[in-house]
Amino acid sequence: MRALLVDTTHPILEDGLASLGYTLDRCYGVSLDDLPLSTATGLVLRGRIAVDSALLDRAPQLKWIARFGSGMEHIDCAAASARGIACLSAPEGNAPAVAEHALGLLLGLTKRVTWSAREVAAGQWNRASNTGWELAGATVGIIGYGHTGPAFAALLRGLGLRVLAHDAYRSGFEGESTLAQIQAECDIISLHLPLSPETKGYADYAFWQQCARQPWVINTSRGNILPLEDAWRALNDGLIRGLGLDVVDLEKSNLEGLTEASPFWQTMLNHPNVLITPHIAGWSTQSFARMAQILVDRVAGVA
Repeated sequence: MRALLVDTTHPILEDGLASLGYTLDRCYGVSLDDLPLSTATGLVLRGRIAVDSALLDRAPQLKWIARFGSGMEHIDCAAASARGIACLSAPEGNAPAVAEHALGLLLGLTKRVTWSAREVAAGQWNRASNTGWELAGATVGIIGYGHTGPAFAALLRGLGLRVLAHDAYRSGFEGESTLAQIQAECDIISLHLPLSPETKGYADYAFWQQCARQPWVINTSRGNILPLEDAWRALNDGLIRGLGLDVVDLEKSNLEGLTEASPFWQTMLNHPNVLITPHIAGWSTQSFARMAQILVDRVAGVA
């Protein structure tokens, strides 16, 4: 049995696969055309390549695909399933890290932490203009209640916030609400949705027009769920109070071309109520180890 690793992962995953009897073919940085897919029993990846029918046709021995992470939008799971190939991921593995990062974005915005620190570094000592906004007693709406949503809710409840949550495919959880309730009652809205044809463009300008309380907005899920231009317009039109983003819809592995693609990008970065981080919410020492062990266990269940 051979496991083809196209991206770096974690020693726990590599050692675990070896202990299951797999020979590891480490092909980090190898082009898609040159990957030795014909001999692979398993495929391990992060997000460097897309798995479509054409790729699967080159892998006649493939039994499983393991995504070191959570989102599966770049894998054609239906095509894989039709070929009897199991699609594995570890969304619960990085949920604590994502929840903590979402809270960090929220605190950074409402307490003016990042903006005021930038001003101090520039030689400014402004107190009045950096007056904070308290979270205790506020109402937060969580949209998407799979793994990261409940983890974020637990942190918020501990800080004294009222938590409402909406999920189109789950029910029976604490704080369950309709989308209309969240738009009407929430001071903060946090997105925790997987990317799919259904959720692409979900939180567009019209979505924010339905919100009654000018919410703070957090997105640690996928950039294409919250169109950046719509979010920027909503902020400038006073529909929302601020943006804490770990993902953007123009995201690449670097900032190349962003200014050209979105002329408002640089202005947005210098707005006091905008805080953007480079898609690191799920990245922590602990989350990598957890995801690795989860995938080892899931591969063992397939083998």
